[in-house]
Amino acid sequence: MYDDQSTIVDNYFIRHWHNFPDIFTGKYFSLSAELTYRPVVTLSYFVDFTFWKSNPAGYHLTNVLIHSANCVFFFLFCFQLLKKRLTAFVSALLFSSYPLLSESVNAIGFREDLFAFLFMISGFLFFLKSRKDKYFIHYSLSLLCYFFGLFSKEMAITLPVLIILHDLVFPPFLLKNTLLAGRQNNGSVQPINPSISLRLSYLKSGFYRYYSGYLLISLFYLSIRFYFLHNPLESEIQSPLKNPFSSFLTMTHVLAYYIKLLFLPFPLNVDYVIPVSTSIAKISFWIYALLLTATGILAFRTKQRNNYIFFCIVWFFITLSPVMNIIPLGNVMAERYLYVPCAGICMAFGILLTKSASFLSSYHERNTVRKPFTFTTTFPISLTLLPALFFLLSGSAYLTLRRNTDWKDGLRLWSKTLTVSPNSARSHINLGNAYEKMDINSAAFEEYKKALKIDPNDADLFNNLGIYYDKMRLYEDAIACYKKSIEIYPQHTQAHNNLGVIYTKERILDEAIREFTKAISINHYYPDAHSNLGIAYYRKGAMDLAEREFLTAISMEPNHAKAHNGLGILYNDRQQFDNAIHAFQTAVKIKPDYANAHMNLGALLLKHKKDKHAALFHLKESIKLDPQQDQATGINKLIQQLEQAN
Repeated sequence: MYDDQSTIVDNYFIRHWHNFPDIFTGKYFSLSAELTYRPVVTLSYFVDFTFWKSNPAGYHLTNVLIHSANCVFFFLFCFQLLKKRLTAFVSALLFSSYPLLSESVNAIGFREDLFAFLFMISGFLFFLKSRKDKYFIHYSLSLLCYFFGLFSKEMAITLPVLIILHDLVFPPFLLKNTLLAGRQNNGSVQPINPSISLRLSYLKSGFYRYYSGYLLISLFYLSIRFYFLHNPLESEIQSPLKNPFSSFLTMTHVLAYYIKLLFLPFPLNVDYVIPVSTSIAKISFWIYALLLTATGILAFRTKQRNNYIFFCIVWFFITLSPVMNIIPLGNVMAERYLYVPCAGICMAFGILLTKSASFLSSYHERNTVRKPFTFTTTFPISLTLLPALFFLLSGSAYLTLRRNTDWKDGLRLWSKTLTVSPNSARSHINLGNAYEKMDINSAAFEEYKKALKIDPNDADLFNNLGIYYDKMRLYEDAIACYKKSIEIYPQHTQAHNNLGVIYTKERILDEAIREFTKAISINHYYPDAHSNLGIAYYRKGAMDLAEREFLTAISMEPNHAKAHNGLGILYNDRQQFDNAIHAFQTAVKIKPDYANAHMNLGALLLKHKKDKHAALFHLKESIKLDPQQDQATGINKLIQQLEQAN
């Protein structure tokens, strides 16, 4: 669902490893259906398709495994940072089932957030180990993880900032000086607080040794991202936030809502419709501003009491900054943006829970004769922690499992989304798509009309309307919709291809060839367009060109049933009957519900092989699959003759 359709289902690029070298060229964007350069994610789709083909369960398993690995690495990171196994365990446990993360795990096409976190947290972990052990290999591994993180998702660029924040808040010389102060005070450890100038001086002294590697990788990535492999279509993103002032006001609202979701993760929503703020006179703006101010004050107040809580809160804001519309985004707000920031909040919750439990246990021990009962296995867990932990984890798991059921299918997901965001044009379009897949065309058309009222300039919407009119055989309306889609978005390959299909049906063959050629020029790995171009050439009488296009489509996608069927028709005309029968048999094997291929195979087996039994079977299959096809009368008559002969 959602982006899965373009990045996986309709993406022939990931189906053959001989396409892989193009992942490092400018063709990447048109072939991968990605807006920005994320080769690590696309590579994972190649691997998934190798093992799972079109079985979605395998792709979902991959997402769950990546999330599970993230939880393990997050535990190791927290333990390395906090030096407290129980706190690390509670933090990772909360992260494993936090409801806000369900979108990133459930949507296959959003696994870039999973990969970004995997490489960020492992890179940070290796950095901490390089600090402790002074091993160059750990530092090298940290740089390597950062490199892969950047080419998974842009958010990974915040890792060096987090590392600098760590060294600013917890400078490595702090522990040594604290112990030294303890020796000077008869063994009682006195915490010290180095001045800001001393901390900054330390950062400056460690630039070449620790930070220069991250800087060089960042510069390399930025040169690739914005110069060598920059997608020109990225500049065409239509952000609803038209100017910096409205962006500031609106993102204040968004940030405040993100903070609300951290503590009250419901209702969850796939497509948030955020009203654009244009004035500071609204009360809502001041409420949100007040909430953010209070959060900022709380963060700096915690700096005096607990550096770790301060670090966790600042982690949230730093990792969220890349998606705060500094660079215009098509989606102003999305839950998947919170996958990395949530880690900081889960760690803060873990610290608070275990500290509160420790405080209550100590208080109880001071005021009672007996010590509180403890259950000890790997971790000492006091009775004061268990109820709070059980409440948080059970509530979190319940909300997550409940949310997972919303992702069961498109009909459920988008129906649920519209109850929360009734003005979401995207949700109406996708719900219409879900109805269309179920052949409930009238309901699909109603959803498209609702979307049209909300957003009359959506290219995908007009493409979907064209598909509907095509099914209803209202070809003039279909042509108008496809043209409108292309007018809004000239690079819409599906609209060009679909328009060519209508022109082919209407025998406007030169225009059809032009549209198919345009679709192929945008996306070279588009076997559907090659196959359709072959049909147009065939109908025009250009048999050699038609054969070339059919074979091209098959070379890209060997299981392209329509191309095999077209090739069979061409071979039949050339009286290469054995080749034609083989092509039709291949088409039927690939797609058993292909009515036209059954009809062609049945007719050919009867005429040239005199195999009445096999011919009767395929003719019956054809009419059963498509009783309303154009040749229905002739097929039924032929079936009657064969049955009478038998």
